[in-house]
Amino acid sequence: MNLTRAQPNRYNVCSWSEGAKRDLDRAGYLRRDGNRFTVTFSSHTTDTRLPDRRLLTLHAVCARVAHMSGAAEVIDELDRDVEEIRVLAFDGSSARLLDHIMTPLATVPGVV
Repeated sequence: MNLTRAQPNRYNVCSWSEGAKRDLDRAGYLRRDGNRFTVTFSSHTTDTRLPDRRLLTLHAVCARVAHMSGAAEVIDELDRDVEEIRVLAFDGSSARLLDHIMTPLATVPGVV
């Protein structure tokens, strides 16, 4: 996501997946501006904080690096395997998949 400075909390959506943009557009989350897509974050309550633009920018940079390095393909493959594989291999060959599944849990407080 690129920051659009003219309007606060509005971001350009950059995706390598045309399908993802199409789905978000159909769901009504995106606005078209020519051939660009934008999303605007807003809150209907005062106690809900909007996403920090610095974190969105960091995420965009990480996603771009992952895509350019080819790591995005590996991550996508692992995500597909998570959906399709129901049992881990007995010989340990699915250790990489298990690590991929468990890594997000390492950041959750109380989960070891």
